[in-house]
Amino acid sequence: MMALCSGNSGQGGSGIDLNNLDTTVNPRQDFYGYACGGWTAARER
Repeated sequence: MMALCSGNSGQGGSGIDLNNLDTTVNPRQDFYGYACGGWTAARER
């Protein structure tokens, strides 16, 4: 478990891949866009 949390894979300690987040979106107004926006943008190219 420690190896997962200390790796440099874009994941925080919670196991969430931080690369999938779109931090330009306000999560209070569009949580789905915030949580999945980075993933969506990477696949629309």
